[in-house]
Amino acid sequence: MAYKVKKTPKKTYTRHSGLTIFGKVLKGLVILSLLGAILGSLFLGNKFLDIARGAPDADIEKFLSLSQESVLLDDQGQIMDRVITDEVSRPVKIAQMSKALQNAFIATEDERFYSHHGVDFRRTIGVTLRYGLSKIVGGNYSQGGSTLTQQLIKNIFLTRDQTESRKIQEMYLALQIEKKVPKEKILETYLNSIFLGGRAYGVEAAAQQYFSKSAKDLGVIESAYLAGVTQAPSEYFAFTEENKKNPSLYENRTKTVLDQMTKNGFLTPEENKKYAKQIDQKGIPFKYTTLINGGVYHYDYFTRPVVSQVIADLMASQNISREKAKEQLSMGGYRIYTTMNRAFQEHTLKEIDNKENYRFKEYTDEHGIIQPQVSAVITEPSTGHVKAIVGGRGEQVVGGPNRASSRYFLRSIGSATKPLTAFTPGIDQKIFNAATPFEDSPLSLEERKAYFFGEEGADPKDPKYPGNSYRSWYGLTDVKDALRRSSNLVAIKAVKTTGLALSQDYAQRFGLVLPPESHRGISMYALGQYANIDGEDGGNPLIMASAYGTFVNHGVKNKSILYTKVLDPAGKVVLENKTRGDQIIQPGTAYIMWDVLKNVVTSDSLSVVKFSDMPVGGKTGTSQDSKELWFAGTTPYYSCAVLIAGDDYKTIIDRETDRGMSSAVGGLKVWSKIMKLPHEGKALKEVPVPSDVVKVPISYDSGTLPTDLTRRDPRGDRTREAWFLRDMVPKTFDNIHVEADINRITGKLATASTPPGLRVKRVFIRRDYNPEVPLADDPYVLPRGSDPGPGPGGYTVPVTKPPVTKPENTQPPSTQPPTTQPPTTQPPNTQPPSTQPPSTQPPTTQPPSTQPPTTQPPGTKPPSTKPSNTKP
Repeated sequence: MAYKVKKTPKKTYTRHSGLTIFGKVLKGLVILSLLGAILGSLFLGNKFLDIARGAPDADIEKFLSLSQESVLLDDQGQIMDRVITDEVSRPVKIAQMSKALQNAFIATEDERFYSHHGVDFRRTIGVTLRYGLSKIVGGNYSQGGSTLTQQLIKNIFLTRDQTESRKIQEMYLALQIEKKVPKEKILETYLNSIFLGGRAYGVEAAAQQYFSKSAKDLGVIESAYLAGVTQAPSEYFAFTEENKKNPSLYENRTKTVLDQMTKNGFLTPEENKKYAKQIDQKGIPFKYTTLINGGVYHYDYFTRPVVSQVIADLMASQNISREKAKEQLSMGGYRIYTTMNRAFQEHTLKEIDNKENYRFKEYTDEHGIIQPQVSAVITEPSTGHVKAIVGGRGEQVVGGPNRASSRYFLRSIGSATKPLTAFTPGIDQKIFNAATPFEDSPLSLEERKAYFFGEEGADPKDPKYPGNSYRSWYGLTDVKDALRRSSNLVAIKAVKTTGLALSQDYAQRFGLVLPPESHRGISMYALGQYANIDGEDGGNPLIMASAYGTFVNHGVKNKSILYTKVLDPAGKVVLENKTRGDQIIQPGTAYIMWDVLKNVVTSDSLSVVKFSDMPVGGKTGTSQDSKELWFAGTTPYYSCAVLIAGDDYKTIIDRETDRGMSSAVGGLKVWSKIMKLPHEGKALKEVPVPSDVVKVPISYDSGTLPTDLTRRDPRGDRTREAWFLRDMVPKTFDNIHVEADINRITGKLATASTPPGLRVKRVFIRRDYNPEVPLADDPYVLPRGSDPGPGPGGYTVPVTKPPVTKPENTQPPSTQPPTTQPPTTQPPNTQPPSTQPPSTQPPTTQPPSTQPPTTQPPGTKPPSTKPSNTKP
């Protein structure tokens, strides 16, 4: 049986069958794409929500406050000034803006403004696709897709960083805002806040600037020009030299806006052609007006530094540009709470303007400004709050120099530097004490050569230079008296003892501004003679008041605070300033220097600074040639510094002497008058004694513990009480005072040849060199010469005649020399002046300047008062 094999027909493929397969594949890809899109959308949606949740709150009041002015309040919360910036803003209601103006901005900036809900998704998608395409095919497409609402949000709530996260937050906030704010209010806020070139913020200021009319009176061409400016305000500003020569750039931009208005139905094509032709034939009808911001500050000297500080702090805290910070401040509706006390400020200005407080010769400079100028600052050391700033006297140029607080008007500070950079470093670093004696005497020849190195006309051979203002030398002088007398020589020797590097460190701690390294030297740190290059090194009253306040604040120097907080219109904190200080010196050092500064004002010439029983401490400062006169002082409540200086750096002339004026008669009276009001009603107050100091009796001339010889000094008891850091209390006794036999006639040291009748015991101080000039304590120094005895080359012993016997006296007359010492027993200075340079270090028999003496410790009997070896 045969089987028939069934043949399988050959498969043929047609065009339709291929399409079927492709369709199935495509269908699968579509499904996969949809699934991917769904999954991607879910992922992106979650990501979007996460970013959106990180956005700031959509604060409606803050949003609407963009066109509000900011105000400053005093320390009592009362408005004292309104913020004025270089830019001018004149907010108006939407009804005061022409319809053509509104239409021009909508057509150019946000054509679907009235139909979207905060985000124009159609425009955003289009911009995004074009941006992506530019990345594939090349090019640089950066057109924004932000609505007016988004632009406002970016300015108010967000930074200008071009990031995806910021864009998402911007869109999210725009949707939130438009749920609560009407379109007309959004448009009004935008048109009042946008920068339109020159000094104009907002359409009203721009209308005045470009056309000398109000925004409500602007026509189509004028409105189109302003709407076009927004894209590039500096490029389309009509009054640049380039645009004046060739106006086509901004005219073409204006025509583009007209086209946009036509496209969006705000103009007919015929109207468009008419306006374009008018531009071609006549140009744009400008009538320029220079914008001037509304007046001046009531408290210019205080307000301007506050505004500058707030701008700087906004930049730092929000990481924004200066322009952006100024924009926020000028139109953000901020309330700035300053530290200014209105009564103190007005009182300080009144006293500075009172000519009865001065005796300098005044004159008017080439700019019509009265000279010399006077400036002052009051601070509160315990908080750092600045209570008053007055930067000049008399009529001033608006926005002119603020001599009290500007870092560009610094001056030399003269001897007012001595507490800061000459004496505090040595006490704080335990190198010497306030009771350490230095020789108030000339520098050695080699030291003078180094001091005057490179100075034209200086003669280092003359021991009188550098000298003291009182033109004499006191000899052994402790730090306390040296500062009271303002001894230049002791200050120089103190800085030499501690080293320039340490003085530099403390100058910076106290806030002084140093010149370049090549201009620093011992005269700057010891005597306050700054290079003052372009007025950018030295100090000003704000720096000095803050520095001196450290001495009554336990060694803590608080940062100077001009404002305490800045609030937005909703009452939220934008910036906050809390008291912040650094412990720049030990509490004990601060107290010791406070005690020293109080001693300064006990001198007759400075007693005028005392305005009541309130404790006062301070220091004068006179720069070279009397170009700057200072008094910086403090009480436990307030610190104040006053500077008298001419803007032209001329010598300040005393009208009574017709010579350069001393600071001792310069600013003391006005300082006292200024400080009187702040202390009215204040309880008497002293600085508490810190635990790291103790008061100890010492010998003035040695700075160590006193002995019987200390108390028997021919000038009287030389025991003094002085404050010491506890671990710097002296442990040795006075070895400067000695007792010696001298010949009462010659004043020389007695020898075996000295007749007994001419020998007398005396207490002296020791000095181991011969000064080049007479020192005030020379008569009390142990004589160097020895008595040669009577006879050839010596002297004749005087014959003592018996006194006349009176009848009633039955006793024989005394044959002993009279007990009363003749005047000639005062030891004369019999030594010729030495030609050798004197030592500038304390004598070797007194404690070295860097360590206390290492002689007999306390707790044992004082050293014997037996005369020292008087042999030659």
